[in-house]
Amino acid sequence: MGFTVPAPGVLIHTDRNWRMLIDITFIQANKGKTRMLYPAIRALLFGTAYSIRGYIKEQTNIVQALRKAAQRLKERGEQRAATALYVIAVRLFPQSEELVCEYAQTEIEWKAFISADRIIETWRQKHPDSLLASATCIRLLHATGQMNKAQELLDTLLKSMPPDITSYEALWLARTSTLLKKYSAAKDLLTSELEKHPTDVALVKELGALLRNTGNYSEAQVILSSSASKVVNCQQITALRDIVDGELAVYQEKARPTLDSTLTANGEGSDTIFMLLEAALPFRKSGYTYRSHALLKGMAKLELQCEAFSAPGSSGPLPPGNELITSDIYEGVRYHRGFLPQSPNYRHYPLNEFLQYSADLAMGALGGKKPRLFHAASNFKNGLVAAALSKAYDVPWVYELRGLWHETQCAL
Repeated sequence: MGFTVPAPGVLIHTDRNWRMLIDITFIQANKGKTRMLYPAIRALLFGTAYSIRGYIKEQTNIVQALRKAAQRLKERGEQRAATALYVIAVRLFPQSEELVCEYAQTEIEWKAFISADRIIETWRQKHPDSLLASATCIRLLHATGQMNKAQELLDTLLKSMPPDITSYEALWLARTSTLLKKYSAAKDLLTSELEKHPTDVALVKELGALLRNTGNYSEAQVILSSSASKVVNCQQITALRDIVDGELAVYQEKARPTLDSTLTANGEGSDTIFMLLEAALPFRKSGYTYRSHALLKGMAKLELQCEAFSAPGSSGPLPPGNELITSDIYEGVRYHRGFLPQSPNYRHYPLNEFLQYSADLAMGALGGKKPRLFHAASNFKNGLVAAALSKAYDVPWVYELRGLWHETQCAL
């Protein structure tokens, strides 16, 4: 079966064509018809909206493009498409260690452990000294619960590691060390490699994220600010720096959402209890959302007026009409749902800006009404928004603590 290769910039829009492309590329890869796969690769790349100019002929370029496209598919949660692309790529370029290990890592993430083990062992038989394959093997051991063995292998690997490793190997080993909570080893690896390559964006991002995630905000600020001045117009570094700055401002109590009380002074009084939630049914089904819904229904049975506001981003991407707030009734409960203008993941925004945005949307959801009470449920973001609303409307607020989320996360 042949392909009509789309011109550069043309996208494949229909789900039917997308599924057909994935099926055909799987078949071709399994039959070993690598010569016929170039049109399929180009079609898949265009289908993921990954822009490339002209036809890629150089092997190094196409390997890089394939890796980036597969990563993009993984970020979008398209497991089958990402796997199809890796199958094709590994058949075309079996000597690309990065492709092979990233393919194995994808299988680990989707719990296809037997497949991942086969991929790793096949590579290690040909390349027994491969650092990347050994590190990927450690990740597999960790994912399958063999913690002690993974720790022992990582310790051995770090002690016997040659001094002249590549930046990619340093990144891969640092991420593996972080996975096993060896943060000092990961930091040393990244710092040492960054001294050799001070403008390597991937290294800067990884070290900045590691420092942030381990609570070393001041160090993260220094690294990111210093690198931002060296790497001109690097949006990725600047965005991470802004996120670190925003979180630190909130945690140091230098930034809080504020609302203009003059806009609420003449608000119409009501008996409404306004609940602020991290997420809500039916978009997210969890103990948190079922509990929230049961509380709201219980209050309604007691003839209490109640409405809920679901935090921006918790209901997915922007709706078709690009409305930032929607309102609907689900099983007798009125929910106001906030949306983020770009990525639906609130972690992609500076925390101080996200909190202000949430407070503004919640005020908009009230539509001029002055509620009787604000009821915020975990976590602290909702509490800070409720505090700002309470001050602006001059009505009381309560905070319902549903566990210590940060402690839960650390225990996992």
